[in-house]
Amino acid sequence: MTAFDAYALAATLLYVALAVLCGLLWRTRREVVAELDARRASEKALVALNESLDQRLLQRTDELRDMVAALERFNSNVSHSLHGPLGGTGGLARLAAGAMSRGDVADAQRMLTLIAEQADDAAQRVADLLTLAHACSEEIVMQHVDVASLVAEVLASLRAEDAWREGLPVRVLPLPAVHADPGLLRQLYVNLIGNALKFSHGAQPPTVEVGCHEQDGMRVFYVKDNGIGFDSDTATTLFQPFQRLHVQCFEGHGIGLSIVRRIVERHGGWVWAQSRPGEGAIFSFTLS
Repeated sequence: MTAFDAYALAATLLYVALAVLCGLLWRTRREVVAELDARRASEKALVALNESLDQRLLQRTDELRDMVAALERFNSNVSHSLHGPLGGTGGLARLAAGAMSRGDVADAQRMLTLIAEQADDAAQRVADLLTLAHACSEEIVMQHVDVASLVAEVLASLRAEDAWREGLPVRVLPLPAVHADPGLLRQLYVNLIGNALKFSHGAQPPTVEVGCHEQDGMRVFYVKDNGIGFDSDTATTLFQPFQRLHVQCFEGHGIGLSIVRRIVERHGGWVWAQSRPGEGAIFSFTLS
């Protein structure tokens, strides 16, 4: 082997060694860059997670604070709501006992009738509270729900309960199917349609409309009536327990809309009301 050949072989080996070294360095560099990128991504995700946890903690704290405040208001309202009929029952019972001791059977009978009415009123209030508790705590079972069929069933049930509802027209527009708890959704429509029928009963002619429309990319369900309406300034308080409008004109205990609100919230949506005195009302809600 000549000196030139030896030099050429050495140069070739050196070139190969350099190529291999460059390849190793390039691969190592790519691995290091990938590792750095992965660490940066992990650090970024960790920071985002911490911020999210902080935000969720603050949100949960606010929710718990609101829940405690709502529970305190609820307990106060329950006590006030049941105090009336229970206290009245006791007073009427004493009057009935006095009438019986005097031999005034007619007066005693009248008192006993009033006692029965007070007892029925208290029992209905308790039933309403149990319905509200059910809407707040019952496990949700999400299913495919044909809302049009559900509304038809609700209307048939309401009309079967009270004959005066039979002649009231209800216009049901096309309603899409949803993924929701059918039992809770049925209770929601029972309350909204029942209220619409009650408050539009005296209109000439009474009309109730049940429908759905698109708004800002969301499906908004609504129940509309042409009843006596209410001041829009009081709309936000309607959904609190035992808040009633037109107390002297219509029966009820002010629980129905609280149930509606809780059902909607448990489905990830929200509910609101629009109205003016003498111009009817629209109750709208969304579902997630």
